[in-house]
Amino acid sequence: MFKKTPEDICHSFISKLDYWQALNLTTTLLQAQTDISFEDARVKALTIKEDELNYLMTQAISAPRARHDINKLV
Repeated sequence: MFKKTPEDICHSFISKLDYWQALNLTTTLLQAQTDISFEDARVKALTIKEDELNYLMTQAISAPRARHDINKLV
């Protein structure tokens, strides 16, 4: 039996979120991984596409050093 990858799991989860849930999740992940203010994270979250949110989520659950890798999105 094949095991799902973190990317598949994240995509499945994210695809079930409504707009506000996705926006709030993106804001929270950006704050946690890039150490920016809520206001800056919210502004950035408004421009994030679903594939970028998938990347943020995958990094959050898979990579212990996500903050360093994720700065390219900010």
